[in-house]
Amino acid sequence: GRLRLAVLLTGDEERAGELLEAALADTYRHWSAANDEGPDRYVRNRLASSAAHRPHSVRSRRARRSPTAATAGSAGRAAEETPADEAWRALATLTPRQRVVLVLRLAEDLGDEEIAEILRVTPHAVHSEAEHGLARLRLDGAEPGARTPSTGPGHTAEPTAPAGGAA
Repeated sequence: GRLRLAVLLTGDEERAGELLEAALADTYRHWSAANDEGPDRYVRNRLASSAAHRPHSVRSRRARRSPTAATAGSAGRAAEETPADEAWRALATLTPRQRVVLVLRLAEDLGDEEIAEILRVTPHAVHSEAEHGLARLRLDGAEPGARTPSTGPGHTAEPTAPAGGAA
């Protein structure tokens, strides 16, 4: 449940535990508001807000192994790297706010307006963070010549020959 969300938001099991503990304590302290909003939703919103506004929650721990690598035995060898390890490394390249926006969109299935309310920003800001985050993920994993959001539709990351085969 919420520990999984905290791990996705922070990329670090230890930090996720700290974040969840703080969110649960906040829920207890503000039970009246949490009860009105729904305790689970209240905890989710506190987790997301804290993760988005505390850059150290992701960036200062990038040197640590991913949560999947920590349990994979000898996962340090490149030949044994899993797609999950690649995903953790890619998520670590995002800013905290980009990561939070994408996790809430994909793991929690929330729309831009609800995410904006949680983060106390405009829906346009959420959309922009999502676009920049997705662009960064695409660029990090893009093959040469692949379309990228930064180069726009119909453009590629590298020059290509004109249509019709003329060079």
